[in-house]
Amino acid sequence: MTDTSQAQIIDQGTTLVVKCPDEFDSVAVSGIRSDLTMAVGVADKDLVFDFSGTEFIDSSGIGLCVFCFKKLSAKGRDVGIAGLQGQPKSVIELSQIDKTVPLFASVDDFLSRNG
Repeated sequence: MTDTSQAQIIDQGTTLVVKCPDEFDSVAVSGIRSDLTMAVGVADKDLVFDFSGTEFIDSSGIGLCVFCFKKLSAKGRDVGIAGLQGQPKSVIELSQIDKTVPLFASVDDFLSRNG
C-alpha cells in the first residue's frame, strides 16, 4: 500500500516524477524539500509534478513547484504539472502558475510530449 501523506520522487529515466501526496502543504513540502533540491541541483533531467491524487495545495507546495521550475528551466530542462483537479487546479490557475509552468492531463502526457 502506498503512503498518500508523503511526496515521492520517482526516476523515470530522463524525467523525475514528483508524486504529490493528498495534501501538498508545508508538512509534505518539508518532508521532500531537501531531497528534491538536491535532485534538481545534480540531475540533468526533466521534472513533472503528479497531482493526480492531490486534494489540497498551499503556498508551500506552489513555492516548491516554482523553485523547481526556475532551477531546471535555467538548465534548459522541462518542468510540468500533471493531473490537476479540484482545489489544486483552482489555486494553480488563480495564482497564474499555469501561465508559466505547462499543465498536462497526466504524467504520461508529459512523458510523451516530444514523441
